[in-house]
Amino acid sequence: MNTVSPATGESGGEITGLSELDYLRAAVDEERDLFVAELSALIQEHGLPAELLMQISDSLASARDATQSLFFLAGYFGNSQRAANGLFRAALAVELINEAIITHHDVADRWNVRRDRLPMHTAMTGMFALENPEEGRSLALLTGDAIYASAIDAFLGVRVEPELVQMALRTISHATVLAGAGRFKEILLANRRFGEITPEEVAHVYELKTGHYSFAAPLSSGATLAGAPQEMTSRLYEAGVKLGVAFQLADDYAQLTERLDQREDTCLRDLSGGIKTLPILLLSRRCTTHERMFLERLDESREPDARMVSTLRELVSAKRLDRIVGVYVTEQRDKALEILSDPATSSFQSEPLLADLITSVIDQKRKEIPVT
Repeated sequence: MNTVSPATGESGGEITGLSELDYLRAAVDEERDLFVAELSALIQEHGLPAELLMQISDSLASARDATQSLFFLAGYFGNSQRAANGLFRAALAVELINEAIITHHDVADRWNVRRDRLPMHTAMTGMFALENPEEGRSLALLTGDAIYASAIDAFLGVRVEPELVQMALRTISHATVLAGAGRFKEILLANRRFGEITPEEVAHVYELKTGHYSFAAPLSSGATLAGAPQEMTSRLYEAGVKLGVAFQLADDYAQLTERLDQREDTCLRDLSGGIKTLPILLLSRRCTTHERMFLERLDESREPDARMVSTLRELVSAKRLDRIVGVYVTEQRDKALEILSDPATSSFQSEPLLADLITSVIDQKRKEIPVT
């Protein structure tokens, strides 16, 4: 492509072919490997436990889709064709912050499985053969703190104007606060009766937890780092929130409809915790009084068995929830695309890359929801 190093992001020419999403993904992967190697040297230098490196490495390896890093880079290259020195390390930092937050949320939620992998606190309890799971949770929290501190250090190393670095990092920090607030609200909603909650309240949780944090902040902060005007970054942020809601809705629908032997743990975990997902709230609007009573019993049981989950999925199929969710997801995606075609974003230069990202992340989820 040019003389820019995927590993270091050193300036050496203009980047072309930004539709080549795999190039940027490989660049982030290479940066991740370099980070782990540097961390290994630091751990050895100070005589720290090798298990610390193992857990951080495993945590980062499980996040190799690099979605947040890629949206960050899309925002940056939409406003600058020259990679700043340290850019790809800053992109990795966005991913590191996410892993640190996930580690803390897993401990707070007492989850023993997350998306078919062991969360760090469960893995550490087993690795050290700890009799008290609380000790594994403590180790995980400390490791999460180390990941977060490393992320901030990595982000501050990018070679652009300090004011731009500060503004970009503030955007990410603000979204992290909102993500915590979203989980806070989700827990409060879990302790309210099913019939008392509106789909709009759950949609707001989606905006806070996924929209702001996973999509809007990376896209907008990348643009900020490249020196984009505030009007541009604001519109990118708004589009990112829409994309996040679309993704979360499609993901929650997938949990309800996939085979029992795939993500049963995730579905049962949400139901056991009283988590109100938007697909179920939308489903209730199509149900008879008797069927809504079943949904209320399911929510109140907090110990749903496989039979109850199977009945729920039969109801999902009978009421054609795929149509409702599919239309909603498409609507959110199209709203994001409409924002991106706004005159305020007319100078955005990486539309092909962003289109590839939306296809890879959002449209792939959307395809799992047949609209007939």
